[in-house]
Amino acid sequence: MGMEVFEFADLRLDPGRHELTRNGKPVPLPKLSFSVLRTLVEAAPDLVSHGELVERAWGPRRTVTRENLAQRLMMLRQALGDDSSEPRYIEGVRGEGYRVVPTVARTHRSPPLQPLRRGFRKWPRVSVVFATLLLAVSLVAILQTQRQNTRSEDGLQADTTSVSIVVLPFANLSPDPDNAFYAAGIHEEILNSLAQLRQLRVLSRTSSLAYAQTTLSLPEIARELDVSAVIEGSVRYSGDRVRVTVQLIDGVTDDHLWAETYDRHLDDIFTIETDVAGNVARALDVTYADAERALVERSPTRSAEAYTDYLRGVGALTDSHYQSGLQYVSSADIDDTLPYALQQFERAVASDPDFAMAHVALSRAHSYAYWYDIDRSDERRHKALASAQRARELQPDLPEARLAMANYLYHVYRDYGGALQELDSVRDQLRSDADLHRLYSYIYRRMGRWEASTESALAAIALDPRHIEILWSQAATFAAMRQYDESRALIERALALAPDMASLWEFAGLVSISATGDTGRARELAERAAATLGDKAEQLLWWDAFYRRDFSEALAILEAHDTLFIDAEPFPWPRASMLGLTHRMLGDDIRARHAYAELRVQLEDALRENPQGRYAPYQRVVLGEALIQLGEPDAGMEEAARGLRALSPSVDAFYGRILQYEALMRIFMDVDPIGRGLPLLDELLSTRGMARSIDGLLPDPRLDVVRDNPRFAALVEKHRR
Repeated sequence: MGMEVFEFADLRLDPGRHELTRNGKPVPLPKLSFSVLRTLVEAAPDLVSHGELVERAWGPRRTVTRENLAQRLMMLRQALGDDSSEPRYIEGVRGEGYRVVPTVARTHRSPPLQPLRRGFRKWPRVSVVFATLLLAVSLVAILQTQRQNTRSEDGLQADTTSVSIVVLPFANLSPDPDNAFYAAGIHEEILNSLAQLRQLRVLSRTSSLAYAQTTLSLPEIARELDVSAVIEGSVRYSGDRVRVTVQLIDGVTDDHLWAETYDRHLDDIFTIETDVAGNVARALDVTYADAERALVERSPTRSAEAYTDYLRGVGALTDSHYQSGLQYVSSADIDDTLPYALQQFERAVASDPDFAMAHVALSRAHSYAYWYDIDRSDERRHKALASAQRARELQPDLPEARLAMANYLYHVYRDYGGALQELDSVRDQLRSDADLHRLYSYIYRRMGRWEASTESALAAIALDPRHIEILWSQAATFAAMRQYDESRALIERALALAPDMASLWEFAGLVSISATGDTGRARELAERAAATLGDKAEQLLWWDAFYRRDFSEALAILEAHDTLFIDAEPFPWPRASMLGLTHRMLGDDIRARHAYAELRVQLEDALRENPQGRYAPYQRVVLGEALIQLGEPDAGMEEAARGLRALSPSVDAFYGRILQYEALMRIFMDVDPIGRGLPLLDELLSTRGMARSIDGLLPDPRLDVVRDNPRFAALVEKHRR
């Protein structure tokens, strides 16, 4: 019959081509917005509930709050030129869901002939969410004992302040669901104001978001998060008025400690946040210094328009992985959200050039756009720096301005020393900011300061115990330190929190292989979580077949899918590389050469498009492998050397060692196994960074070339002791 297309009003939606047109002209939509529109159109004329829309557009059991959903619908309406007050395309029914307004006509078109595939033009940016989980009880006890009554070498430790608090997400009571960003933004600003008080330990936003739709009582939430008090509230925005209701609850007795309802003009919204912070401090018998008071009581801007745009930007970022940390977030999510947030922050500083916090947010968004390969231009770098500098000029005492500069130095230039100086200057002021401790942890890990990285990660976890990125990151750090039991404990805890997160199942299998070389556990995980893992199961099943030397099965696993890459961590795997290796093991040199020729085209295209991208060093090593297998050893070795120089362990002790492992197995064990392969293997096993133990490496068929060599036998004996 062909592929179904949908026509409504002046729009035409073609899901097969991922195309939306208006009178024949393209209407650009981000991937997630397109998915939301497709879900609504396919259901027309029926109404789609909030839960059904999230499940079909985001995926089964994804954590998306109603505020985030409303933000997404607002972005979609803006792209369509729609107005929620007089909707032409999408209508929201309060408390029920959304539906398409015009009549939808369904037609069909014949599917096009499929062209031959010629590699991909753009290397996929997989989410870099190496994170860890809340520590198992025994592990916590050990680590806390190690740090009891001590501070780390950097003066940081998890906050032991007795007064701790969580600010739950504020309910949105606004008549227009598109105004949900006010509830999210006011919640964020109240949380930030309280975090300025050093005598309070304020849990981060990510952990509070998990309780947006909970049925737990407030004391139960307090027990789970180990806090002594809970704040909850609601926001109703209509016209130029806003009503905010806030109440402070004792986490043990469930008694009301303080409550207030504010009914203000939008221009007076900032006094609400100041008043809430002061009343909460008094109710909890918390005092704060003059400097803290000045930061809390200072109005961020006098422009209601600028503040509205700023809140929209903050709300948009709640789905991005560096802000939410609630789940695995793909590059499509980042591409989808970040440009919109940048636009809102730019509008905010245009309305009020003296709005320091908007400049802070703008700088961090520019830095992330550079880091995630959305835009690696000189202009993007300059914008990130200029915004951070402007924020500091406007408010020299604003700690978030220093944090923005640290993010810039780390994400744009890998200037670890400079970033640490910025963090050190505000660590006391931002002691309740999990982002500060998280950034410390990432920097120390790249510097090879493993214990300091772990210490900072624990401080971040104490403040944000449900932030998957932080949690999984520490699991990866433990694996790099070859502390596999600790890593496994974190992964199991993570899976209890996020059982539908495919990357966690994948990582659990890889840690099992790295520790013992036994692929049975990895295969069990891949089969048990096949529905969740999707294509990610392919990597675990391939490793199982490859280590068992069932190369025919390994080939069948690869040929069962047609994607060009495997969405793996920490680098995406080109399928052509795995096909080439598997064909070689089967003795099929012709097909191996064909696969490597395809791999060469893919990687040369990717490097031509983005020669300085985050994955460029890895791409150069794999391109070196392809060139060597195609009979160009000199060119291959030079390409691999360029990659290894760009991401050496002196530049990045974590990913640099992982890249050396890739070069060892892909190149040196084939080209010079005795002269270069064995010395590098000994170095990798003698240092931290590569997760695989000697037992995790031994089953690899690529080591057959040295298996009978006495030097290899001595190396195995050395590292098994």
